[in-house]
Amino acid sequence: MVISSTILSSPDGLNSTLHDHTHKGTGQAGNKSLLSYRHDIGIPGYTGFISNAHSVAVPIKGNTQYIGKKADNNTFDKTITNLVQSETKSIYSKEFAKPPTSSGRSEVGGGYWIANANNRNDKNTKKFIAQSTYKAEIQESSKNAEAALSQTIIPGLRFTRKSVAPDKDVFEEADSGYNSQLAYQTEYSNMRMNDPLTGKTRSRVAMSASEGEVAGGAASASKDSFGGLTATTKFDSSFKEFQLGTTKGTSKIPGYSGFIPATDNNTKAVSQARSTETRPNAKNEMLLFSLDQYSRDSIPHYRGFRPQDGGNIKPHKPPSKETTQGRTNFEAAQAVANGCNFNDGPRDHFRSSDKGIMSFFSQGSTYVSENGTAYAERYYHTLRPKEGLPRVYYPSKTTLSGYKFAQ
Repeated sequence: MVISSTILSSPDGLNSTLHDHTHKGTGQAGNKSLLSYRHDIGIPGYTGFISNAHSVAVPIKGNTQYIGKKADNNTFDKTITNLVQSETKSIYSKEFAKPPTSSGRSEVGGGYWIANANNRNDKNTKKFIAQSTYKAEIQESSKNAEAALSQTIIPGLRFTRKSVAPDKDVFEEADSGYNSQLAYQTEYSNMRMNDPLTGKTRSRVAMSASEGEVAGGAASASKDSFGGLTATTKFDSSFKEFQLGTTKGTSKIPGYSGFIPATDNNTKAVSQARSTETRPNAKNEMLLFSLDQYSRDSIPHYRGFRPQDGGNIKPHKPPSKETTQGRTNFEAAQAVANGCNFNDGPRDHFRSSDKGIMSFFSQGSTYVSENGTAYAERYYHTLRPKEGLPRVYYPSKTTLSGYKFAQ
């Protein structure tokens, strides 16, 4: 057994590691930090108060992060050279596997109505091997620019087409309607008036039905619905990766990329289009039977969604007995649970308040002025002390009954 006085009196007593409060620097054995770690309910990022009953003392030296002095570059390089180099590749990929001779076409589009010009006509079949975005777009942008300029179509936008048939890279000449000037056929020329004098207009969206193979034979439509190009019309979805189930059997609206229910394969779309059932009420689904709106194990400053699960419904924990206040509350709760009533106990050690506050004062004389009482009652009948301005009755000038606003 070592006596503490002997340790403190010795030259090395102050630097001893026998005491937990001795601090010898970061990363040393004497640095015991009582960091509280919540082992029962983990709260990420919560640094508030945690009672002693729910915490475990974790020393700093138990972590894997080095917080001491960093080594210089020479020491770091020597240490790295002595380490065993780890092999990240397998034996097959390192010895037997051969690099591919060709790569597949990159099927990456630009969205619903914006296509990637580099992917047309198999012009871009190489993988992206640039070292950085700066090198690919700034230093080597001439290749992509030449490919994009060679594929640019002169008459207007690329994807404003007049039918659902595949586009043809030809210049379609049409009469503009104004002094018989030569113009190219565009979506705008189909929508505007053909003859300004007669006022003849065309429908903005052709109300044409889909073909029989799309509607399952239920509808019959002429070939003019698709401009006489039904043989070349593909009824697959134009948004295969986005809108599964939509079809080309309907006239497209320029710029519209929404949902078009026009196939029997998508049962939800058909049922929604027929409107046979009412839509579910989202407000009723957010009531108490689907959301947990009670704060049981509350997380500070967290107002997110908590699913209603049996694991989330937990009873409140008993008060902690480690602190003075917690011990007092625990003993009081146990006393009440055992049938103890604190109001029925003796009041010898309590200040009696039954007589009221006037029991602390005594009258100077038994004489009471009647005039003073009368004046006081008359004065305080219209003016009460310390409550602002007096409220004097002013009759209303506009109504029979009422009161003027307080001044």
